Amino acid sequence: MSAESSEKTRRILVAEDTEVIALLMKEILTKAGYEVGVAVDGEACLLAIEQFRPDLLILDLMMPKLHGIEVLKRVRADALTADLAVMVCSAKALKAERVAAVDLGALAFIPKPFLPADLLDPVEGFFDGTASLFPSAVPAAVVPIGDPYEPQLTSG
Repeated sequence: MSAESSEKTRRILVAEDTEVIALLMKEILTKAGYEVGVAVDGEACLLAIEQFRPDLLILDLMMPKLHGIEVLKRVRADALTADLAVMVCSAKALKAERVAAVDLGALAFIPKPFLPADLLDPVEGFFDGTASLFPSAVPAAVVPIGDPYEPQLTSG
């Protein structure tokens, strides 16, 4: 493989434990021309990052063996992966977890369920450099309508 063709390879690792969602994401992204790998839990994700060397990680939060936020912390703590681009794709809408992901450098939050465009738009924007992805704030284009769920503790 020539250096030029390897530069054009756009590798995405999808870390998703729900098989049907992982397969759907892989199909959408593969049809759009991306090379896609899948990891089914947090530990497998860290290993796959090392072996697959993705340009972008799409990370679910609720995964077996290692929570997505812990995966993101470990990615950022490793000098070899600290600059890996990460987008979170999750059904969880807890503000604290979204804020934690953004604080750890997540570029976007893609809510589940999603339409193909909800997944492709931020991904394509990342690769072509046209998206308004903000490392310090969740972009409005990929935030679910309405306020995120914030549980309130009451003294009883």
